[in-house]
Amino acid sequence: MNKIVISFIFIIGIIVTGIILGKLGKPYNGILFNLHKLISVGTVIYLGYILFQHTKIQAMDKMTITLTIISIISLIILMISGSFMSIGKGNYTLIRIFHIITSTSFTVSTGVLLYFNFR
Repeated sequence: MNKIVISFIFIIGIIVTGIILGKLGKPYNGILFNLHKLISVGTVIYLGYILFQHTKIQAMDKMTITLTIISIISLIILMISGSFMSIGKGNYTLIRIFHIITSTSFTVSTGVLLYFNFR
């Protein structure tokens, strides 16, 4: 199966489980919450692996480096905001907005990165 398709199946899994978690509200469903985290970790591992393999074959250009940095920063913010949302620290509404914005940033930057490097 194509690397782009596999990546987007993972990302769609993260988004769908995240939306369902948001709709169900707190307290979060334990199984769904852990599934969301596991899919997220699996996605990060898979994307890191294919990007690492790709850089062994071809040097990264400026666009690839920029998109990779945006994806990584978005991912870090996603992990931090997701952690704060799950433990109930801080302003939940503001953190959730950050989580949604960075979800979009991560999805778009990763999608463009994959499209231009693996089409």
